[in-house]
Amino acid sequence: AARLLDAERVRRAWREAARHSSLVLVEEFFRGDDHRIHVFEGEVFRVRHRVAGGVVGDGSANVVALLERLNADPRRGPPGSSSELIRIDLDEEALEMLAEQGLDGASVPAAGRFVPLRRIANVAVGGVSNPMRIEDVHPDNLALAVRAVRALRLDLAAVDFLTPDIRRSWTEVGAAICEINAQPQFGADVPEWLY
Repeated sequence: AARLLDAERVRRAWREAARHSSLVLVEEFFRGDDHRIHVFEGEVFRVRHRVAGGVVGDGSANVVALLERLNADPRRGPPGSSSELIRIDLDEEALEMLAEQGLDGASVPAAGRFVPLRRIANVAVGGVSNPMRIEDVHPDNLALAVRAVRALRLDLAAVDFLTPDIRRSWTEVGAAICEINAQPQFGADVPEWLY
């Protein structure tokens, strides 16, 4: 779990993690946008901006209606499925996220307001992965991703890179690498050269 803002949530997450492993790793939360930087043989070939699952207000529909509309997308399937996108339920996490924003299911978000309902941006829990132009990413950030992959001696990997602004150097605005995937999932836009 991420964005655990109080001690009780940390305790609940600890108990849940301890059910699955006797070793639990706790990391400091780093606030920033989630990006996945794909590296092959020392070069970045794709960057994705990953956004946590949520709804966008239209100024007239409440959160429940917006979520129903979002989940009506035929590309969205149940959690755990191989669907392109995953349905977002109004579950405990979503209700907590709404409360943190001073909202509930009956609230009507302003037009254009994004209301996150998930703490993490993984596609497997309802997030969306949007393509980015490599030239829009600061070269220092690309170089750091390549160095991280090289340090693990991988030919192909995806670096989950958090930063407040990927257009600026991590040396200026900070960044964190939260994960390096040695067998990254590509989804529908797999590069042709991997076939």
